[in-house]
Amino acid sequence: MPSTVIIFVFVIILIVWWYSSKIRRNGKYLRNIPGPTPVPIFGNTIELLSGTQVYLGVVCKWLKNHGDTIVVHDGPLSWAVITIDYDFSELIYSSSVQIDKSCQYSFLSGWLGEGLLTSTGSKWKSHRKVITPSFHFSILPKFIDIFERVNKKLIDKLETKVGEGSIEISQLISLCTLDIICEAAMGVWLEDTNKNHANYIKSVKGMCNIVVQRIASPVHESIYKFTWTQYKESKLLKVLHGFVDEVIERKIKDINTESKKNVVNNGTPALENVEEKERMVFLDLLLKSNINGRPLTKTELRDEVNTFMFEGHDTTSSAMSFCLYNLSTHPEVQAKVFEEQRLIFGDNVQMAVPTHTQLGEMKYLESVIKETLRLYPPVPFVGRKLTKDIEFNGSIYPKGLNIMLFTYGIQRSEKYYEEPEKFIPERFEILNGRLPYSYVPFSAGPRNCIGQKFAMLELLHTISKIVRHFELKPPASEHQIVLAPELILISKNGIRLSVSKRNYMVFLLLFITISGIMLLGCLISRKIKDRSYYLKNVPGPKPLYFFGNSLDFVNTEGHIPVADGYMKKYGDIVLVHKNSFQWSILTADYEFIELIFSSSTAAIDKPRPYSLLHGWLGTGLLTSSGTHWRKHRKMITPAFHFSILQKFVDVFENVGDILINKLQSKVGEDTYEISKIISLYALDVISETAMGVKINALSEKESEYIKNIKIICNAVTIKMNIPIHKVLYPLFWVHHKEQKALKYVHQFVDQVIEKRVEELDSIPKEEKANDDGYGIKNKLAFLDILLKSTIDGQPLTRKEVRDEVNTFMFEGHDTTSSAISFCLYHLSTHKDVQEKVYQEQQQIFGSDLKNAMATYSQLLEMKYLEMAIKETLRLYPSVPLIGRKLTEDVEFKGNIYPKDMNVIVYAFGYHRQAKHFPEPNKFIPERFESQKDWLPFSYVPFSAGPRNCIGQKYAMLEMLSVISKIVRNFELEPSKPEHKIALAPELILISKNGVRLTLKNRK
Repeated sequence: MPSTVIIFVFVIILIVWWYSSKIRRNGKYLRNIPGPTPVPIFGNTIELLSGTQVYLGVVCKWLKNHGDTIVVHDGPLSWAVITIDYDFSELIYSSSVQIDKSCQYSFLSGWLGEGLLTSTGSKWKSHRKVITPSFHFSILPKFIDIFERVNKKLIDKLETKVGEGSIEISQLISLCTLDIICEAAMGVWLEDTNKNHANYIKSVKGMCNIVVQRIASPVHESIYKFTWTQYKESKLLKVLHGFVDEVIERKIKDINTESKKNVVNNGTPALENVEEKERMVFLDLLLKSNINGRPLTKTELRDEVNTFMFEGHDTTSSAMSFCLYNLSTHPEVQAKVFEEQRLIFGDNVQMAVPTHTQLGEMKYLESVIKETLRLYPPVPFVGRKLTKDIEFNGSIYPKGLNIMLFTYGIQRSEKYYEEPEKFIPERFEILNGRLPYSYVPFSAGPRNCIGQKFAMLELLHTISKIVRHFELKPPASEHQIVLAPELILISKNGIRLSVSKRNYMVFLLLFITISGIMLLGCLISRKIKDRSYYLKNVPGPKPLYFFGNSLDFVNTEGHIPVADGYMKKYGDIVLVHKNSFQWSILTADYEFIELIFSSSTAAIDKPRPYSLLHGWLGTGLLTSSGTHWRKHRKMITPAFHFSILQKFVDVFENVGDILINKLQSKVGEDTYEISKIISLYALDVISETAMGVKINALSEKESEYIKNIKIICNAVTIKMNIPIHKVLYPLFWVHHKEQKALKYVHQFVDQVIEKRVEELDSIPKEEKANDDGYGIKNKLAFLDILLKSTIDGQPLTRKEVRDEVNTFMFEGHDTTSSAISFCLYHLSTHKDVQEKVYQEQQQIFGSDLKNAMATYSQLLEMKYLEMAIKETLRLYPSVPLIGRKLTEDVEFKGNIYPKDMNVIVYAFGYHRQAKHFPEPNKFIPERFESQKDWLPFSYVPFSAGPRNCIGQKYAMLEMLSVISKIVRNFELEPSKPEHKIALAPELILISKNGVRLTLKNRK
């Protein structure tokens, strides 16, 4: 007996000594780290005992009082570090060594065992490797049918809640996500007897609550097993394990049954149901996988299934519920989400079944989800246990220490987010500028969430479907959510809102109402017009009631003849009515044009017709005004410095060689329509030189991008000329055609941007350090400048980048291809001019005429070719109508032109006036040999004044390069039979019947 007592005492002494040495060692390291003062035995857990609903507030208070990194005692012998310090978080997240979970995760071991969430070391690495293929991008689209089937059930359930003043949404959402995760990941379709569902969800929530209580409790593990809570946990685990065991057993049974069905007489498995087998990847993969040459044990199988059921169910349910809550309390955001859905699905918005591609188009909804995850991260604390000592800011953090990365806190920090407590989805339109570890709702580094793309697809699909069917509103009686981090962030008092059916008949009523208002407005406007003091002395065609003069322009082929007729009949300044509401000045008067173009204040804004381009170009450089335009112009100008432009010549020449090879196949044809292939050439050039991406448009038979640009241009031209108010325009078929084209063009440009961002991100830091701000190797300036630039200290938003890219792709593609095509046409019909161009090429390149690659200096030597291009632009200016909106009253020759009046400079007619150009309709390049006597604003193919074309030098270099190359390789002759171009100004001047000529190889 005495010996037993001695052994017992000795063991106690050893335990006390071990704990004391641990306390002394850790205390030595951590004593300089601030934190709340602990209470003996209880540590800092006293403040947390009132319930999980106080956790976030208490931790935020500790961090505010003691700093961004604090030590917290969760008992007499245990402590942890809680941090929102960015550098410390980056050190932990980015480490490939500090990947073990904190000790708090051990409280999950009874439930999740050693699954992917809780395991460490080599076991975690081997299991992660086995599971990763389940989330390959080629697999994810196959889950969408499941999302659709389950979400239909959800919509049916919500239908029964319409009209109720308040519904608790999180329970319904939780059942929905459980159905999805069971079928999509486990391959098992649960029965509609929701008793099992409810018991499982109740047990999950109960288990989460117990784990959170244990984390905050000072009770040691050895004592816990004798508590009432342990008994409750055992009962909950029985439900949880039983549920998952049933799922696994059902799947094994299904596989065995299917195997018997699919084996044909010769013993070879049948190939039917292949798609179904590919879809049920997660559990199938577990059942078929080997680790170190052996199959997974039953325990390992259940642990991974439990883990995935937990991580793929509750986290998604939490995010979805909070997102719906935010939409219900922010109607302006919900309206934008719905409008995006309407643009994607058109008239079939309610019944549409989204594809994987369409889910990818929901950019604004994705921003809404991301902002929800910022404010309400499903996992507000991410824990790591240090596997070795680390040093940070002069302090040693010892091996074995638990680090709690407070995601909720860092994502609400003013250091990283302006107005962090506000719900502002637009902040996620910014492509760059955010520190990578300031937004970590899916964790980060080697142990980031393996299923985050699956989760985002599920969130997009479900929320899209709900918003398309219902309008979400706050509940009848005010409801404030009470946040509680029970492992997963929840609202302690539920998430309440109300739902009402969307009524699509409102659009018909809106049409009738607006039509009535329009008719009334016409009468009022007519009276205003009659009394107009400003415009009564300005001549112009008599307008028709309501339609104005717009019926004269209904036939787009008649624009130029109609404008010419106005000028001939009424003079060089004409008042033209679009309808009873709007009128413009059309002018070819030199002094008036000089007044408009030279002004730095009165006329630099774009007129109302340019607003019709906003759906496509947004507020890019072409369509923006005022301060926004000035700031963006200043930012973009360096991209066209002469030192940058000469570096683009290699691209012009290389793409030109591809064009020459394409044209070789057309040699000998009596007639060839050249404008389409020139458009493809220009698209390849603008994409590579300005965007840094090769799209190989010349290799396509017909470019979808160009096809859709033409649809948009035609739609804008129609909108400019029909007397229909913009509010009513969506009711017409041309609107839906335009929206479809816009969707394609926006997708195209988004892909260009994303590809460039990926390329820039992959550049080693050493190369970035040597970059001078104009892009890689000083070459790809435009998009790089956009991605790197700031305006008022802020990076450009995703929309601003896209607007400028769309603008540049339009202005640098269509305008240039128009000019090149018309120039080649003129060379084919003016043999003497073509011969002079060719002789100049011979003088520059000598004997190696065909294969020479022009340099920047050689392009500048092509003086005669430059004159031929300029003369083409005089006769066929790419932009035949240049608009300005007066920002103040302007007096000219006794008339007052009021503020907000649209002034349209008729460049096409102006360039063909005999008073400025003798024999104006003849193609005479030599007239550009001497321009010293010209009036400065008599030649404006690139506009003029403060808003002149920023890329005109770039365009001229491109035109010189490609026309030089074509003329050196081919002799251009008129088409057979004779071809007369039919001009049509669809924003850009084109030939309605193409530009045709004949190609012959030069000897």
